[in-house]
Amino acid sequence: MEGLREKEKSELERVRLIMWASLVPHSKKSLELEDVLRIEGTATETKEDKEQQKKEMEALRKRAKKMEEMMNGKHIH
Repeated sequence: MEGLREKEKSELERVRLIMWASLVPHSKKSLELEDVLRIEGTATETKEDKEQQKKEMEALRKRAKKMEEMMNGKHIH
């Protein structure tokens, strides 16, 4: 699983670089790679980003639990 995430991250890095190189000549301000596309797990993540990810994961876990209960015939409202 970790190898798959590394491959995806590598692909995203390549896409980000291409996007950045395409936008820089047309931008009036100096662009950084993170200005073009922020990638999960990079060193530039802020504390707020991590807190938001934590909240999103908790919401996803709750939704998954509800789906599991529905599929098992337990309807909880």
